[in-house]
Amino acid sequence: CDSDTRIDVLKDISRLVHAITCDAQSFLWLTGDPGSEKSAITASIARQCKDNGVLWAQFFINRSIGNTTNPASYFPSIARQMADYSPDVALALHDALKERPSLMDDISQLQAGKLFVEAIRVASSANPSKSVVVIIDGLDETDIIRLRCTAEIFSQA
Repeated sequence: CDSDTRIDVLKDISRLVHAITCDAQSFLWLTGDPGSEKSAITASIARQCKDNGVLWAQFFINRSIGNTTNPASYFPSIARQMADYSPDVALALHDALKERPSLMDDISQLQAGKLFVEAIRVASSANPSKSVVVIIDGLDETDIIRLRCTAEIFSQA
């Protein structure tokens, strides 16, 4: 996309990030053709959010690195980053793992999603006046079944 379009997209996303109301959009899915600079936009937003203290986690999917395309890998990674960001999230995840220690060794997509949803729930309630931003770049690089699973998990958060 041209630089004016990219600037407009960045401004729109920044507005969404700072829109803390009960009817604020929960998720934004940035789509576009290959080469439309989605990753550049995502990196810019991640940098802005980190500078503003609202970036809780980020994950970059690469189809050349197989485990990055699996929700059973990326949701726990995101939950762990969120635990590093917040003691409340860390405690909630600790409690979940204490109840089911097997989650450390063998985790299903559904269980991974539950960890993610719990992390989002705790993060949102711990500081309701601040956005909780999680950036996942490259979801379009997963297969349709994993993409569907991811969308279902997002709908629960």
